[in-house]
Amino acid sequence: MVRVEEDGEVWKGITIGSLLGAKKKREVSPDEIAKVDVILREQGGELINYGDLMDRIGLSYRNPHHRSRIGAILGAVSRLSYGKEGYMLSVLAVQKGTQRPNAAFYDLAREILDEADDMEDEDIFRQQRKLLRKALK
Repeated sequence: MVRVEEDGEVWKGITIGSLLGAKKKREVSPDEIAKVDVILREQGGELINYGDLMDRIGLSYRNPHHRSRIGAILGAVSRLSYGKEGYMLSVLAVQKGTQRPNAAFYDLAREILDEADDMEDEDIFRQQRKLLRKALK
């Protein structure tokens, strides 16, 4: 049996090959980032729910691994758009029922936006939508 610790996770009873395969699955490719970036920009500032976005890139909202994957992709998209343009592009990807991003979006916002620590989720959402609309004009 193998015991490996990585990024705070403990993996037991696995082979090195399966560990490397699991790590690779968590990494997102530049192609995946580019596809999602294009789809979000094509929205013209309009919201898109996670399920529809996932369908467009061949992922299923019913699959928990796919939900993790879209989260990783959206995180990468937002980090890039914030670094280059000053807004989080993934603000457009929302839950169908609430028409708001999930908690991971707000966690990332609080990580990369200095002012977000003291902001409510709704204020972060509105701020990022406003910045995006301004950039699209």
